Amino acid sequence: MKARVGSVEIGYDRAGEGDPVLLVMGLATPRIGWFHQFHFLSQRYDVTSFDNRGVGETVFDGMWTIQDMAADAVGLADAMGYDRFHLVGTSMGGMISQEIVLNHPDRVRSLTLMAATAGGPEAVPMAPEYAEALMIPDPMARMRRSVELLFSERFRRENPEMMELILNAMTSGEVGVTPIGAGEIAPMGFIGQITAVAAWMGAGGAASRLGDIKPPTLVLHGGEDLLLPVGNGKILGRDIPGARLRIWDDAGHALNAEYPDEVNAELVRHLESSSARV
Repeated sequence: MKARVGSVEIGYDRAGEGDPVLLVMGLATPRIGWFHQFHFLSQRYDVTSFDNRGVGETVFDGMWTIQDMAADAVGLADAMGYDRFHLVGTSMGGMISQEIVLNHPDRVRSLTLMAATAGGPEAVPMAPEYAEALMIPDPMARMRRSVELLFSERFRRENPEMMELILNAMTSGEVGVTPIGAGEIAPMGFIGQITAVAAWMGAGGAASRLGDIKPPTLVLHGGEDLLLPVGNGKILGRDIPGARLRIWDDAGHALNAEYPDEVNAELVRHLESSSARV
């Protein structure tokens, strides 16, 4: 399905009945990245997941900001008829979600930040191993390794067939991701997103504003996250008033795929307790 939000036509999926939940995905990943959470949560909530600008069905030319993507998400919530909604963001989606809750505090019923960072002077940079992966000369080998390292060593070891399916799908473009660097030039959607992330981080992110976040907040992070190390989650848990932090010591950046059942249970617990406060 698609919805027109300003100048952007956004691809989205919606299912279920109950309190509204908006799922915001991360860098270079379409809404299928929420597969486990979307299908589980839609059994008891009205859930919408969507493609950010530059991936999947949401095509947009030019450059943009994290704030633009936050405005897209709020506009989509309007189009869905959501007045107040539960907000769940992972990775770059966590950056977008922080902007949403800070600029539209009355719209957000609860906030969940997964594998996310607030940026700022204390932000923990990516692990050297991940930085090395991004320097691999061959574009396809670079993408395969950078996707592989989103998962923990344990998960890769225990699920070799699943990892191969994931890697093949991501590098072939079957799930709506144009392979990063599949040609000599990276796809414009990826460039637009990574530029928005870099600009947001360079401007200090949301670090100095975390104390202004009012809705009940859950922070989920993997202890073996190489892209946005767990120290970033600890900062969010420390500086957002009343936030609850849950860490999986042996999980990577793709936490919601490595521990789907446990992540889903945490989400339902958080959403139900937040709804009870209203």
